[in-house]
Amino acid sequence: MGAVVMVSLMRGLRHLWLIAMATATLTACGLTGVGVHELPEPPPAASGSKDILQGPPRRRLMPGELVLAATREDFPTVILERGNFLSANQAEAEWNDAEAVIGVALGGEAKAYPVPLLSLVEVVNDVVGRQEIAVTWCPLCFTAIVFDRRVDGQTLTFGVSGYLYKNNLVMFDHQSETLWSQAIGEALKGAHRGARLSAVPSTFTSLGEWKAQHPQSLVLSAEGILSAGVEAIDPYSGYYLSGAAGIAGRENEDNRLPTKTLVVGLVDGEDARAYPVAEVRAAGWVEDTLGGVPVILVYRPETSSVAAFTRNSSAGRLTFKQDGAAGSVVDFETGSRWDLSSGIAESGPLAGTELAAINAPMIFWFAWVDLYPHAGVYLSPAES
Repeated sequence: MGAVVMVSLMRGLRHLWLIAMATATLTACGLTGVGVHELPEPPPAASGSKDILQGPPRRRLMPGELVLAATREDFPTVILERGNFLSANQAEAEWNDAEAVIGVALGGEAKAYPVPLLSLVEVVNDVVGRQEIAVTWCPLCFTAIVFDRRVDGQTLTFGVSGYLYKNNLVMFDHQSETLWSQAIGEALKGAHRGARLSAVPSTFTSLGEWKAQHPQSLVLSAEGILSAGVEAIDPYSGYYLSGAAGIAGRENEDNRLPTKTLVVGLVDGEDARAYPVAEVRAAGWVEDTLGGVPVILVYRPETSSVAAFTRNSSAGRLTFKQDGAAGSVVDFETGSRWDLSSGIAESGPLAGTELAAINAPMIFWFAWVDLYPHAGVYLSPAES
C-alpha cells in the first residue's frame, strides 16, 4: 500500500522547533569529549538487590489531563514499505550526515529514521528484521522510543491521536482506539488500558555516526511521505531555542535543573531518578542503585548517546574501574575486561557475559519531572 500518508503543511501550534537543536542542545549541555569515571574502591553491596527495574505504577487518567492539540487528520497514519527507504549511498542526495536519526538494528537489518522527517509525522509503523515496530518521536519532550507493536498476540498499527499527556505525544491504535502515552509506553484509556508496550533497542545519533556503525543501513526517504512542495525541515527551531516548556506549560516548577536539560530517566515502582546527560558524559559512566537494582549508565561518544544496563551477573553485583591509561575497563569482582558501551565482557572469567539492557531514552527535564514529580536527581559523588 506504500506509505499511507501525505502530510500537509498545517500542523497547528504543535510544531515550532527543529532537530538541529540536537547538536545545539547537546553542546549547551556540555556534551563534548568524554572522561572516565574511576572508582577508588568497590562500594558495599546493596541489600535486597533485584535483577530488573519494575517500571512505574499504572496510571489513573484524571479529568483534564488529556489536552487536545491537533487532529488525527493533521497526522495521517504512516505504514512503511521497502520502497520508502534509500541505501546509505543514495541517502546522501537527500540527507546530510549531521542529521539526527533514530537508528534500529534487528535481525541482521538496520534502518535509520531522520528526525526532521519524524517531527512532521511523529509515528511510523515498520518492520525491521521481521519484527513489527513503531518508531515514535515527541519533539516537545525530546523523546525517541521504538516499540514492539505486538500486544496480547495482536499486531497493532499506531497513529497520532492529537492529544498530549503532560506535553507528551499520545498515540492511538487503529485496532481498538486505545490511547497510549509515548513516554511511559502505557495505555491510558481504552480496551488495553493499563497494558504496557515493550521497548525495542534503538539509538539516537547522527546519520553519519549511524552509517559508520551500520554501512548497509537503509535510510527513510521523505519522498512519498510528505505532500508535494513540503520540505523535510524540522519546524521546531523556535521551540528548541526558547525557554518554553511544551504547549501546556509546566505542571511542576522544579528548578533543580534548567527546563530543557537533557536527562535519562529510570523508574522502579515509586522510585524515579533523572540522570543529567552532561553528568554521564563527564564521568564516562555512572553507577547507581535504583529501587534495589544496581544500574550503570554509559556515555557512548561514538553516537553521543547514553546506554543503561543492570550490573547483576552470575558473579553477583558488579562494579567497574578503569584499568590503565588506554581506557580499558575491568570489574572489581572478577577482573573481567568489559566493553561498557555494549555491556559485554570481552575477556576474563565473565567473557561473553552481556549485561541486561535497560530502555533509557533521553527526555527534557521539565517533561520528566511532570511525569514523575517526586523524582530524584543523580549527582556525582563530588556534588552529593
